Amino acid sequence: MNNCSKGGYVYLYSRLRPKSGYTLLEVLIVVTIIGIFMAIALPSWLGFLERRYLVYAQERVQRAKYEAKSNARKNKLIWQVSFQENGSRLFYSIHEGNIPPVNAEWHGLGDKVQLDAENTTLFRDNNRKLWRVQYNHHGNTNGRLGRITLMGRSGGQTRRCVIASTLVGNTRLERDKKCLK
Repeated sequence: MNNCSKGGYVYLYSRLRPKSGYTLLEVLIVVTIIGIFMAIALPSWLGFLERRYLVYAQERVQRAKYEAKSNARKNKLIWQVSFQENGSRLFYSIHEGNIPPVNAEWHGLGDKVQLDAENTTLFRDNNRKLWRVQYNHHGNTNGRLGRITLMGRSGGQTRRCVIASTLVGNTRLERDKKCLK
């Protein structure tokens, strides 16, 4: 019996062709669908990560203020929290008020967070390019009240801030529009 009697070339090709696997068209459709899902989900995921970085930095700033306030009461001295941007990173330092900030130990708040200078109302030392809040020996703010406003490096609208809202040194956390002047 020859191949022509059973359908010729088609029969021979169907016997040689593997029965499992995906065609190129099927693979392209799946890759396209995955790409569409990623295009929809990726901005949300990146926004979520930015908010997490900001909340973490906001909590660290609040803890730093509480620590300075506690040290001021305990040591009966003026303590301060200083903030400065160095390159692409934001740093904070907790130190006695009589110690120059350059001699203090600095801690990073991460490279995904920056200070929103336009909406930060803490005392600003333009000579040293830093912002600060001080606490006197009673743990009260020593002079100026204000807020430090943090934002993501991507430049989005998400903001987080820590506000020194009373003379007795109480702080509160706010976000987004409440952090704007």
